[in-house]
Amino acid sequence: MKLSATRINLMIGTKRLLSDVSIDVQPGKMIALMGPNGAGKSTLLKVLAGEYTGFSGELSLNRERYHHWNSAQRARVLGVLPQQSSLNFPFSVEEVVLMGRLPHLTSTPHNMAVVSDVLERVDLTHLANQA
Repeated sequence: MKLSATRINLMIGTKRLLSDVSIDVQPGKMIALMGPNGAGKSTLLKVLAGEYTGFSGELSLNRERYHHWNSAQRARVLGVLPQQSSLNFPFSVEEVVLMGRLPHLTSTPHNMAVVSDVLERVDLTHLANQA
Protein backbone atom coordinates (compact mmCIF):
# COMPACT_ATOMS: atom_id res chain seq x y z
CA MET A 1 0.00 0.00 0.00
CA LYS A 2 1.71 3.16 -1.18
CA LEU A 3 0.98 6.31 0.81
CA SER A 4 1.87 9.65 -0.78
CA ALA A 5 1.58 13.22 0.42
CA THR A 6 2.39 16.04 -1.99
CA ARG A 7 2.80 19.69 -1.03
CA ILE A 8 0.84 19.39 2.22
CA ASN A 9 0.11 22.66 4.01
CA LEU A 10 -1.79 22.98 7.26
CA MET A 11 -2.76 26.04 9.23
CA ILE A 12 -4.65 26.02 12.49
CA GLY A 13 -5.88 29.49 13.25
CA THR A 14 -3.04 31.79 12.29
CA LYS A 15 -0.32 29.22 12.97
CA ARG A 16 1.26 27.34 10.07
CA LEU A 17 1.93 23.77 11.20
CA LEU A 18 3.02 22.28 7.86
CA SER A 19 4.46 24.06 4.87
CA ASP A 20 4.84 22.36 1.48
CA VAL A 21 5.63 18.87 2.87
CA SER A 22 5.91 15.89 0.52
CA ILE A 23 6.60 12.25 1.35
CA ASP A 24 6.20 8.84 -0.30
CA VAL A 25 5.88 5.73 1.83
CA GLN A 26 6.51 2.57 -0.18
CA PRO A 27 5.08 -0.83 0.81
CA GLY A 28 7.45 -2.97 2.85
CA LYS A 29 9.84 -0.09 3.53
CA MET A 30 10.63 1.47 6.86
CA ILE A 31 11.16 5.20 7.05
CA ALA A 32 12.27 7.52 9.82
CA LEU A 33 10.74 10.95 10.25
CA MET A 34 13.20 13.12 12.12
CA GLY A 35 13.39 16.74 13.19
CA PRO A 36 13.47 19.02 16.22
CA ASN A 37 10.55 19.50 18.58
CA GLY A 38 7.85 21.54 16.92
CA ALA A 39 8.99 20.74 13.37
CA GLY A 40 5.64 19.13 12.47
CA LYS A 41 6.46 15.40 12.61
CA SER A 42 3.41 14.44 14.69
CA THR A 43 1.23 16.83 12.75
CA LEU A 44 2.25 15.22 9.46
CA LEU A 45 1.49 11.78 10.86
CA LYS A 46 -1.94 13.00 11.96
CA VAL A 47 -2.61 14.30 8.44
CA LEU A 48 -1.51 10.97 6.97
CA ALA A 49 -3.76 9.10 9.42
CA GLY A 50 -6.78 11.26 8.57
CA GLU A 51 -6.99 13.06 11.92
CA TYR A 52 -6.57 16.48 10.31
CA THR A 53 -8.66 17.24 7.26
CA GLY A 54 -8.27 21.00 6.80
CA PHE A 55 -5.03 20.80 4.84
CA SER A 56 -4.15 21.70 1.29
CA GLY A 57 -2.10 19.53 -1.01
CA GLU A 58 -2.69 15.99 -2.17
CA LEU A 59 -2.83 12.81 -0.13
CA SER A 60 -3.23 9.42 -1.79
CA LEU A 61 -3.32 5.72 -1.02
CA ASN A 62 -2.28 3.47 -3.90
CA ARG A 63 -2.39 6.47 -6.25
CA GLU A 64 -6.07 7.12 -5.45
CA ARG A 65 -6.91 10.39 -3.75
CA TYR A 66 -7.42 9.99 -0.04
CA HIS A 67 -10.88 11.55 0.05
CA HIS A 68 -12.15 8.81 -2.30
CA TRP A 69 -11.55 6.24 0.45
CA ASN A 70 -14.22 6.02 3.13
CA SER A 71 -13.14 5.49 6.73
CA ALA A 72 -13.84 1.73 6.64
CA GLN A 73 -11.70 1.28 3.50
CA ARG A 74 -8.85 3.28 5.06
CA ALA A 75 -9.09 1.29 8.29
CA ARG A 76 -8.54 -1.95 6.36
CA VAL A 77 -5.20 -0.78 4.97
CA LEU A 78 -3.91 1.87 7.36
CA GLY A 79 -3.22 1.48 11.05
CA VAL A 80 -1.96 3.94 13.61
CA LEU A 81 -0.32 3.13 16.91
CA PRO A 82 0.24 6.31 18.91
CA GLN A 83 3.52 6.79 20.71
CA GLN A 84 1.63 6.89 23.98
CA SER A 85 -1.77 5.45 24.72
CA SER A 86 -3.50 4.14 27.76
CA LEU A 87 -6.18 1.50 27.82
CA ASN A 88 -8.73 1.78 30.61
CA PHE A 89 -9.36 -1.96 30.55
CA PRO A 90 -6.89 -4.82 31.02
CA PHE A 91 -6.83 -6.01 27.39
CA SER A 92 -4.33 -8.74 26.57
CA VAL A 93 -1.80 -8.24 23.77
CA GLU A 94 -3.81 -10.66 21.65
CA GLU A 95 -7.03 -8.68 22.22
CA VAL A 96 -5.36 -5.40 21.29
CA VAL A 97 -4.03 -6.92 18.05
CA LEU A 98 -7.47 -8.43 17.39
CA MET A 99 -9.01 -4.92 17.54
CA GLY A 100 -7.14 -4.19 14.31
CA ARG A 101 -9.27 -6.82 12.60
CA LEU A 102 -12.59 -5.02 13.28
CA PRO A 103 -12.82 -3.22 9.91
CA HIS A 104 -12.25 -6.43 7.98
CA LEU A 105 -15.61 -7.98 8.91
CA THR A 106 -14.23 -11.52 8.71
CA SER A 107 -14.96 -14.57 10.81
CA THR A 108 -13.54 -15.07 14.29
CA PRO A 109 -11.50 -18.16 13.31
CA HIS A 110 -9.96 -16.27 10.39
CA ASN A 111 -9.23 -13.23 12.58
CA MET A 112 -7.62 -15.39 15.25
CA ALA A 113 -5.43 -17.04 12.60
CA VAL A 114 -4.33 -13.61 11.35
CA VAL A 115 -3.59 -12.42 14.89
CA SER A 116 -1.60 -15.57 15.61
CA ASP A 117 0.40 -15.12 12.40
CA VAL A 118 1.09 -11.44 13.15
CA LEU A 119 2.24 -12.16 16.71
CA GLU A 120 4.52 -14.88 15.39
CA ARG A 121 5.99 -12.58 12.71
CA VAL A 122 6.92 -9.96 15.29
CA ASP A 123 8.10 -12.57 17.81
CA LEU A 124 5.47 -11.67 20.43
CA THR A 125 3.59 -14.97 20.72
CA HIS A 126 4.94 -15.38 24.26
CA LEU A 127 3.16 -12.14 25.28
CA ALA A 128 -0.23 -12.93 23.70
CA ASN A 129 -2.04 -13.37 27.03
CA GLN A 130 -0.33 -10.56 28.92
CA ALA A 131 -2.32 -7.45 29.77
